[in-house]
Amino acid sequence: MKLFFKVTLRDHLGKIPKKMNLAIQFFNTETKVWEKIDSELTGYQEDAYSFEYDIPSRIYGDQPTLRKVREVLQAGGMPMFRLTDDNAKEQVHILSKQGVYTMLEDTISYDYGNLFLLQKEQIEGLDNPKIPSVLIATTKTVQNTTPEMEDLQKEVDELKEQLRQQEANNETNTTSSEQVEEIDFLNRRVSFLEADVNTLEAEKGALEATITQQGQTISTQLGEINHYKDIEQQQLNTISILETEKQTIQNQLDLLSQETAQEEYIPKSVSANKLYTDVIDEIKIAKENTVASGFKLSNISINLKTVAEKDEGGLRFQVIDINNASAINGAAISDIKIDITEDETPIVNELIVPKLIGLTETAARNYLEKFSLRLDPVYQLIDTENSILSEGQAFKQSPEPGTITTPDTTITVIFAKNNQHLN
Repeated sequence: MKLFFKVTLRDHLGKIPKKMNLAIQFFNTETKVWEKIDSELTGYQEDAYSFEYDIPSRIYGDQPTLRKVREVLQAGGMPMFRLTDDNAKEQVHILSKQGVYTMLEDTISYDYGNLFLLQKEQIEGLDNPKIPSVLIATTKTVQNTTPEMEDLQKEVDELKEQLRQQEANNETNTTSSEQVEEIDFLNRRVSFLEADVNTLEAEKGALEATITQQGQTISTQLGEINHYKDIEQQQLNTISILETEKQTIQNQLDLLSQETAQEEYIPKSVSANKLYTDVIDEIKIAKENTVASGFKLSNISINLKTVAEKDEGGLRFQVIDINNASAINGAAISDIKIDITEDETPIVNELIVPKLIGLTETAARNYLEKFSLRLDPVYQLIDTENSILSEGQAFKQSPEPGTITTPDTTITVIFAKNNQHLN
Protein backbone atom coordinates (compact mmCIF):
# COMPACT_ATOMS: atom_id res chain seq x y z
CA MET A 1 0.00 0.00 0.00
CA LYS A 2 1.30 3.48 -0.92
CA LEU A 3 0.33 6.87 0.59
CA PHE A 4 0.72 10.04 -1.51
CA PHE A 5 0.22 13.60 -0.22
CA LYS A 6 0.10 16.77 -2.34
CA VAL A 7 -0.41 20.48 -1.59
CA THR A 8 0.08 23.79 -3.38
CA LEU A 9 1.19 26.41 -0.84
CA ARG A 10 1.36 30.21 -1.30
CA ASP A 11 1.85 33.20 0.95
CA HIS A 12 -0.61 36.08 1.28
CA LEU A 13 0.87 37.69 -1.83
CA GLY A 14 0.36 34.59 -3.92
CA LYS A 15 4.03 33.62 -4.01
CA ILE A 16 5.12 30.04 -3.35
CA PRO A 17 7.46 29.66 -0.36
CA LYS A 18 10.20 27.14 -1.07
CA LYS A 19 11.65 26.80 2.42
CA MET A 20 8.68 25.29 4.25
CA ASN A 21 9.38 22.15 6.30
CA LEU A 22 6.07 20.33 6.02
CA ALA A 23 5.02 17.26 8.02
CA ILE A 24 2.16 14.75 7.93
CA GLN A 25 0.42 13.77 11.19
CA PHE A 26 -1.90 10.76 11.69
CA PHE A 27 -4.80 10.81 14.21
CA ASN A 28 -4.72 7.73 16.48
CA THR A 29 -8.36 7.05 17.41
CA GLU A 30 -7.34 4.88 20.37
CA THR A 31 -5.04 7.37 22.10
CA LYS A 32 -6.84 10.47 20.69
CA VAL A 33 -3.42 11.91 19.78
CA TRP A 34 -1.97 13.24 16.52
CA GLU A 35 1.21 11.30 15.71
CA LYS A 36 3.83 12.28 13.16
CA ILE A 37 4.68 9.76 10.45
CA ASP A 38 8.06 9.75 8.73
CA SER A 39 7.37 10.61 5.13
CA GLU A 40 9.72 11.00 2.21
CA LEU A 41 9.59 14.58 0.97
CA THR A 42 9.80 14.48 -2.80
CA GLY A 43 10.02 18.27 -2.79
CA TYR A 44 8.65 21.14 -4.81
CA GLN A 45 7.56 20.27 -8.31
CA GLU A 46 5.01 21.82 -10.67
CA ASP A 47 3.86 24.46 -8.13
CA ALA A 48 3.25 21.82 -5.44
CA TYR A 49 4.91 20.06 -2.54
CA SER A 50 4.43 16.29 -2.48
CA PHE A 51 5.08 13.45 -0.03
CA GLU A 52 5.20 9.75 -0.80
CA TYR A 53 5.44 6.77 1.51
CA ASP A 54 5.17 2.98 1.11
CA ILE A 55 3.60 0.92 3.89
CA PRO A 56 5.62 -2.31 4.01
CA SER A 57 4.00 -5.69 4.59
CA ARG A 58 6.20 -6.21 7.65
CA ILE A 59 6.42 -3.46 10.28
CA TYR A 60 8.85 -3.61 13.19
CA GLY A 61 8.22 -2.71 16.82
CA ASP A 62 9.77 0.76 16.56
CA GLN A 63 7.05 1.87 14.10
CA PRO A 64 3.81 1.74 16.16
CA THR A 65 2.23 4.69 14.32
CA LEU A 66 2.74 3.10 10.94
CA ARG A 67 1.38 -0.21 12.24
CA LYS A 68 -1.78 1.59 13.43
CA VAL A 69 -2.23 3.22 9.99
CA ARG A 70 -2.07 -0.24 8.37
CA GLU A 71 -4.57 -1.66 10.89
CA VAL A 72 -7.09 1.10 10.02
CA LEU A 73 -6.69 0.37 6.29
CA GLN A 74 -7.00 -3.41 6.78
CA ALA A 75 -10.19 -2.86 8.80
CA GLY A 76 -11.74 -1.02 5.84
CA GLY A 77 -11.44 2.45 7.39
CA MET A 78 -9.79 5.58 6.07
CA PRO A 79 -6.99 7.12 8.20
CA MET A 80 -7.22 10.83 9.07
CA PHE A 81 -4.13 12.93 8.26
CA ARG A 82 -3.36 16.65 8.67
CA LEU A 83 -0.64 18.90 7.24
CA THR A 84 1.58 20.87 9.67
CA ASP A 85 4.63 23.15 9.67
CA ASP A 86 7.41 21.10 11.26
CA ASN A 87 9.47 24.24 12.02
CA ALA A 88 7.08 25.21 14.83
CA LYS A 89 8.28 24.21 18.31
CA GLU A 90 6.04 25.60 21.05
CA GLN A 91 2.76 25.34 19.12
CA VAL A 92 1.42 23.04 16.41
CA HIS A 93 1.04 25.13 13.27
CA ILE A 94 -1.68 23.49 11.18
CA LEU A 95 -1.92 24.20 7.47
CA SER A 96 -4.85 21.87 6.74
CA LYS A 97 -6.87 19.48 8.92
CA GLN A 98 -7.98 17.06 6.23
CA GLY A 99 -7.32 16.58 2.54
CA VAL A 100 -9.51 15.12 -0.17
CA TYR A 101 -8.56 11.49 -0.75
CA THR A 102 -8.88 9.25 -3.79
CA MET A 103 -8.06 5.54 -4.15
CA LEU A 104 -6.49 3.92 -7.20
CA GLU A 105 -5.49 0.26 -6.91
CA ASP A 106 -2.95 0.14 -4.06
CA THR A 107 -2.39 3.93 -3.76
CA ILE A 108 -4.30 6.41 -1.57
CA SER A 109 -3.79 10.05 -2.57
CA TYR A 110 -4.51 12.97 -0.25
CA ASP A 111 -4.81 16.35 -2.00
CA TYR A 112 -4.86 19.39 0.28
CA GLY A 113 -5.48 21.68 -2.70
CA ASN A 114 -4.36 25.33 -2.70
CA LEU A 115 -3.45 26.75 0.71
CA PHE A 116 -2.62 30.38 1.48
CA LEU A 117 -0.47 31.29 4.48
CA LEU A 118 -2.02 33.86 6.81
CA GLN A 119 -0.11 36.91 7.95
CA LYS A 120 0.94 36.83 11.59
CA GLU A 121 -1.65 39.42 12.60
CA GLN A 122 -4.36 37.25 11.05
CA ILE A 123 -3.48 34.10 13.04
CA GLU A 124 -5.60 33.85 16.18
CA GLY A 125 -3.69 32.70 19.27
CA LEU A 126 -0.24 32.75 17.66
CA ASP A 127 2.57 32.27 20.24
CA ASN A 128 0.00 31.99 23.04
CA PRO A 129 1.24 29.17 25.33
CA LYS A 130 -2.34 28.46 26.45
CA ILE A 131 -3.35 27.53 22.90
CA PRO A 132 -1.61 24.27 21.81
CA SER A 133 -2.37 24.56 18.09
CA VAL A 134 -3.30 27.29 15.60
CA LEU A 135 -4.40 27.35 11.96
CA ILE A 136 -1.83 29.29 9.91
CA ALA A 137 -3.29 28.82 6.41
CA THR A 138 -6.64 29.10 4.68
CA THR A 139 -8.29 28.35 1.37
CA LYS A 140 -9.17 31.78 -0.07
CA THR A 141 -12.56 32.13 -1.68
CA VAL A 142 -13.40 34.08 -4.80
CA GLN A 143 -15.45 36.52 -2.71
CA ASN A 144 -12.35 37.54 -0.74
CA THR A 145 -10.39 38.56 -3.86
CA THR A 146 -13.14 40.26 -5.86
CA PRO A 147 -13.34 43.55 -3.84
CA GLU A 148 -9.56 43.90 -3.90
CA MET A 149 -9.50 43.39 -7.64
CA GLU A 150 -12.23 45.98 -8.12
CA ASP A 151 -10.39 48.57 -5.97
CA LEU A 152 -7.10 47.96 -7.78
CA GLN A 153 -8.78 48.17 -11.17
CA LYS A 154 -10.45 51.44 -10.17
CA GLU A 155 -7.13 52.88 -9.04
CA VAL A 156 -5.46 51.76 -12.29
CA ASP A 157 -8.20 53.47 -14.32
CA GLU A 158 -7.79 56.70 -12.31
CA LEU A 159 -4.02 56.69 -12.82
CA LYS A 160 -4.43 56.04 -16.53
CA GLU A 161 -6.84 59.00 -16.73
CA GLN A 162 -4.29 61.21 -14.96
CA LEU A 163 -1.63 60.11 -17.45
CA ARG A 164 -3.89 60.98 -20.40
CA GLN A 165 -4.53 64.43 -18.92
CA GLN A 166 -0.82 64.96 -18.39
CA GLU A 167 -0.10 63.93 -21.97
CA ALA A 168 -2.84 66.30 -23.23
CA ASN A 169 -1.36 69.17 -21.25
CA ASN A 170 2.10 68.35 -22.56
CA GLU A 171 0.93 68.89 -26.12
CA THR A 172 0.26 72.59 -25.42
CA ASN A 173 2.70 73.32 -22.59
CA THR A 174 6.32 72.70 -22.10
CA THR A 175 6.92 69.76 -19.81
CA SER A 176 8.88 70.54 -16.68
CA SER A 177 11.26 68.12 -15.00
CA GLU A 178 8.82 67.73 -12.09
CA GLN A 179 6.05 66.78 -14.47
CA VAL A 180 8.29 64.23 -16.15
CA GLU A 181 9.09 62.64 -12.78
CA GLU A 182 5.40 62.60 -11.91
CA ILE A 183 4.57 60.92 -15.19
CA ASP A 184 7.27 58.27 -14.64
CA PHE A 185 5.97 57.70 -11.12
CA LEU A 186 2.44 57.29 -12.40
CA ASN A 187 3.60 54.89 -15.12
CA ARG A 188 5.44 52.75 -12.58
CA ARG A 189 2.44 52.85 -10.26
CA VAL A 190 0.16 51.72 -13.08
CA SER A 191 2.53 48.84 -13.89
CA PHE A 192 2.59 47.69 -10.27
CA LEU A 193 -1.18 47.89 -9.97
CA GLU A 194 -1.68 45.99 -13.22
CA ALA A 195 0.69 43.30 -11.93
CA ASP A 196 -1.35 43.07 -8.73
CA VAL A 197 -4.54 42.81 -10.76
CA ASN A 198 -3.04 40.01 -12.84
CA THR A 199 -1.92 38.20 -9.67
CA LEU A 200 -5.38 38.46 -8.16
CA GLU A 201 -6.97 37.27 -11.38
CA ALA A 202 -4.61 34.28 -11.39
CA GLU A 203 -5.58 33.56 -7.78
CA LYS A 204 -9.21 33.86 -8.72
CA GLY A 205 -8.77 31.34 -11.55
CA ALA A 206 -6.89 28.96 -9.28
CA LEU A 207 -9.56 29.27 -6.59
CA GLU A 208 -12.35 28.72 -9.09
CA ALA A 209 -10.58 25.60 -10.33
CA THR A 210 -10.12 24.40 -6.73
CA ILE A 211 -13.77 25.05 -5.92
CA THR A 212 -14.82 23.16 -9.04
CA GLN A 213 -12.57 20.24 -8.14
CA GLN A 214 -13.79 20.19 -4.55
CA GLY A 215 -17.37 20.36 -5.78
CA GLN A 216 -16.74 17.32 -7.96
CA THR A 217 -15.08 15.52 -5.06
CA ILE A 218 -17.98 16.36 -2.76
CA SER A 219 -20.43 15.14 -5.40
CA THR A 220 -18.49 11.87 -5.71
CA GLN A 221 -18.41 11.44 -1.94
CA LEU A 222 -22.14 12.16 -1.69
CA GLY A 223 -22.71 9.52 -4.33
CA GLU A 224 -20.64 7.03 -2.32
CA ILE A 225 -22.54 7.93 0.85
CA ASN A 226 -25.87 7.37 -0.89
CA HIS A 227 -24.55 4.07 -2.29
CA TYR A 228 -23.55 2.89 1.19
CA LYS A 229 -26.91 4.06 2.55
CA ASP A 230 -28.64 1.91 -0.08
CA ILE A 231 -26.48 -1.08 0.92
CA GLU A 232 -27.26 -0.41 4.59
CA GLN A 233 -30.99 -0.29 3.85
CA GLN A 234 -30.78 -3.55 1.88
CA GLN A 235 -28.95 -5.18 4.78
CA LEU A 236 -31.59 -3.90 7.21
CA ASN A 237 -34.32 -5.33 4.98
CA THR A 238 -32.49 -8.66 4.84
CA ILE A 239 -32.10 -8.69 8.63
CA SER A 240 -35.82 -7.95 9.00
CA ILE A 241 -36.71 -10.85 6.68
CA LEU A 242 -34.36 -13.19 8.56
CA GLU A 243 -35.84 -12.11 11.89
CA THR A 244 -39.32 -12.88 10.56
CA GLU A 245 -38.19 -16.31 9.32
CA LYS A 246 -36.49 -16.96 12.66
CA GLN A 247 -39.69 -16.12 14.54
CA THR A 248 -41.72 -18.37 12.21
CA ILE A 249 -39.35 -21.30 12.78
CA GLN A 250 -39.40 -20.67 16.54
CA ASN A 251 -43.22 -20.72 16.51
CA GLN A 252 -43.15 -24.03 14.63
CA LEU A 253 -40.67 -25.48 17.14
CA ASP A 254 -42.86 -24.33 20.03
CA LEU A 255 -45.90 -25.94 18.40
CA LEU A 256 -44.04 -29.21 17.82
CA SER A 257 -42.83 -29.18 21.43
CA GLN A 258 -46.39 -28.75 22.66
CA GLU A 259 -47.63 -31.58 20.43
CA THR A 260 -44.81 -33.85 21.60
CA ALA A 261 -45.56 -33.08 25.23
CA GLN A 262 -49.23 -33.93 24.69
CA GLU A 263 -48.57 -37.29 23.02
CA GLU A 264 -49.53 -40.31 25.11
CA TYR A 265 -46.62 -42.40 26.28
CA ILE A 266 -46.80 -45.89 24.73
CA PRO A 267 -44.10 -48.32 25.90
CA LYS A 268 -42.53 -50.62 23.32
CA SER A 269 -43.84 -54.17 23.45
CA VAL A 270 -41.73 -57.36 23.20
CA SER A 271 -42.66 -61.00 22.99
CA ALA A 272 -42.68 -63.11 26.15
CA ASN A 273 -39.85 -65.18 24.68
CA LYS A 274 -37.75 -62.05 24.01
CA LEU A 275 -38.43 -60.69 27.50
CA TYR A 276 -37.32 -63.94 29.11
CA THR A 277 -34.26 -64.19 26.82
CA ASP A 278 -33.14 -60.62 27.69
CA VAL A 279 -33.41 -61.40 31.42
CA ILE A 280 -31.36 -64.61 31.01
CA ASP A 281 -28.72 -62.73 28.97
CA GLU A 282 -28.29 -60.11 31.67
CA ILE A 283 -28.00 -62.79 34.37
CA LYS A 284 -25.33 -64.63 32.36
CA ILE A 285 -23.32 -61.40 31.95
CA ALA A 286 -23.58 -60.75 35.68
CA LYS A 287 -22.38 -64.29 36.38
CA GLU A 288 -19.33 -63.84 34.13
CA ASN A 289 -18.45 -60.52 35.79
CA THR A 290 -18.55 -62.10 39.27
CA VAL A 291 -16.90 -65.43 38.51
CA ALA A 292 -13.81 -64.50 40.57
CA SER A 293 -15.80 -63.26 43.56
CA GLY A 294 -16.27 -66.66 45.18
CA PHE A 295 -20.06 -66.47 44.87
CA LYS A 296 -22.54 -67.77 42.31
CA LEU A 297 -26.07 -66.86 41.23
CA SER A 298 -28.86 -69.06 42.50
CA ASN A 299 -32.66 -68.88 42.79
CA ILE A 300 -33.12 -65.43 41.24
CA SER A 301 -36.56 -63.81 41.49
CA ILE A 302 -37.55 -60.81 39.35
CA ASN A 303 -40.77 -58.77 39.60
CA LEU A 304 -41.71 -56.66 36.56
CA LYS A 305 -44.43 -54.04 36.03
CA THR A 306 -45.83 -54.57 32.52
CA VAL A 307 -48.85 -54.16 30.32
CA ALA A 308 -49.76 -57.55 28.84
CA GLU A 309 -51.45 -58.08 25.48
CA LYS A 310 -51.97 -60.91 23.06
CA ASP A 311 -51.96 -60.77 19.29
CA GLU A 312 -51.62 -63.25 16.42
CA GLY A 313 -47.94 -63.67 17.28
CA GLY A 314 -48.55 -64.69 20.85
CA LEU A 315 -48.22 -63.09 24.25
CA ARG A 316 -46.43 -59.71 24.38
CA PHE A 317 -45.41 -57.48 27.26
CA GLN A 318 -44.89 -53.73 27.44
CA VAL A 319 -42.26 -53.09 30.13
CA ILE A 320 -43.06 -49.83 31.96
CA ASP A 321 -40.45 -47.08 32.23
CA ILE A 322 -40.56 -45.78 35.81
CA ASN A 323 -40.23 -42.18 34.57
CA ASN A 324 -43.45 -42.52 32.55
CA ALA A 325 -45.45 -44.82 34.85
CA SER A 326 -47.78 -41.98 35.80
CA ALA A 327 -48.90 -41.67 32.15
CA ILE A 328 -50.37 -45.23 32.09
CA ASN A 329 -53.71 -46.31 33.48
CA GLY A 330 -52.95 -48.23 36.68
CA ALA A 331 -55.72 -50.76 36.01
CA ALA A 332 -53.84 -52.00 32.91
CA ILE A 333 -50.57 -52.70 34.76
CA SER A 334 -49.70 -56.35 35.51
CA ASP A 335 -47.08 -57.85 37.83
CA ILE A 336 -44.88 -60.59 36.33
CA LYS A 337 -42.67 -62.69 38.57
CA ILE A 338 -39.83 -64.68 37.04
CA ASP A 339 -37.96 -67.27 39.14
CA ILE A 340 -34.64 -68.47 37.66
CA THR A 341 -32.49 -71.28 39.03
CA GLU A 342 -29.03 -72.10 37.68
CA ASP A 343 -28.87 -75.34 35.67
CA GLU A 344 -25.83 -77.37 36.80
CA THR A 345 -25.28 -79.55 33.72
CA PRO A 346 -22.53 -82.16 34.20
CA ILE A 347 -19.69 -82.31 31.65
CA VAL A 348 -19.84 -85.47 29.57
CA ASN A 349 -18.16 -86.70 26.42
CA GLU A 350 -21.49 -87.12 24.65
CA LEU A 351 -23.64 -84.04 24.53
CA ILE A 352 -27.20 -83.34 23.51
CA VAL A 353 -27.47 -80.23 21.34
CA PRO A 354 -29.47 -77.71 23.39
CA LYS A 355 -32.34 -75.66 22.02
CA LEU A 356 -31.08 -72.21 21.09
CA ILE A 357 -34.23 -70.92 19.36
CA GLY A 358 -35.26 -67.52 20.78
CA LEU A 359 -31.83 -66.61 22.21
CA THR A 360 -29.61 -63.75 21.15
CA GLU A 361 -26.11 -64.33 19.79
CA THR A 362 -24.52 -63.45 23.14
CA ALA A 363 -26.85 -65.70 25.11
CA ALA A 364 -26.44 -68.58 22.63
CA ARG A 365 -22.64 -68.27 22.64
CA ASN A 366 -22.46 -68.21 26.43
CA TYR A 367 -24.88 -71.14 26.67
CA LEU A 368 -22.87 -73.26 24.19
CA GLU A 369 -19.56 -72.46 25.90
CA LYS A 370 -20.99 -73.94 29.06
CA PHE A 371 -21.17 -77.28 27.23
CA SER A 372 -17.85 -76.75 25.37
CA LEU A 373 -19.66 -76.22 22.10
CA ARG A 374 -18.88 -73.53 19.47
CA LEU A 375 -21.21 -71.05 17.78
CA ASP A 376 -21.32 -70.14 14.07
CA PRO A 377 -23.73 -67.15 13.92
CA VAL A 378 -25.55 -66.38 10.65
CA TYR A 379 -27.90 -63.39 10.23
CA GLN A 380 -30.83 -63.46 7.82
CA LEU A 381 -32.79 -60.38 6.75
CA ILE A 382 -36.48 -60.55 7.63
CA ASP A 383 -39.28 -58.08 8.27
CA THR A 384 -39.27 -58.06 12.08
CA GLU A 385 -42.03 -55.45 12.15
CA ASN A 386 -44.52 -57.94 10.66
CA SER A 387 -43.14 -61.08 12.36
CA ILE A 388 -43.29 -62.55 15.84
CA LEU A 389 -39.51 -62.53 15.79
CA SER A 390 -37.48 -59.70 17.25
CA GLU A 391 -34.25 -58.46 15.72
CA GLY A 392 -31.29 -60.51 16.93
CA GLN A 393 -33.44 -63.52 17.96
CA ALA A 394 -32.45 -67.05 16.86
CA PHE A 395 -35.09 -68.86 14.81
CA LYS A 396 -33.22 -71.84 13.25
CA GLN A 397 -30.22 -74.02 14.22
CA SER A 398 -28.15 -76.92 12.91
CA PRO A 399 -27.79 -79.60 14.28
CA GLU A 400 -31.35 -79.67 15.52
CA PRO A 401 -32.06 -79.56 19.29
CA GLY A 402 -31.76 -83.02 20.90
CA THR A 403 -29.09 -84.26 18.48
CA ILE A 404 -26.26 -86.25 20.10
CA THR A 405 -22.86 -84.58 19.58
CA THR A 406 -19.41 -84.21 21.18
CA PRO A 407 -17.54 -81.28 22.77
CA ASP A 408 -16.04 -78.63 20.43
CA THR A 409 -18.78 -79.22 17.85
CA THR A 410 -19.83 -76.06 15.97
CA ILE A 411 -23.52 -75.26 16.07
CA THR A 412 -24.78 -73.02 13.25
CA VAL A 413 -27.52 -70.65 14.44
CA ILE A 414 -29.53 -68.30 12.21
CA PHE A 415 -30.55 -65.00 13.81
CA ALA A 416 -33.15 -62.48 12.60
CA LYS A 417 -31.98 -59.13 11.17
CA ASN A 418 -34.38 -56.32 10.31
CA ASN A 419 -34.39 -55.76 6.54
CA GLN A 420 -34.72 -52.00 7.13
CA HIS A 421 -31.04 -52.01 8.06
CA LEU A 422 -30.12 -53.17 4.55
CA ASN A 423 -28.20 -50.35 2.77
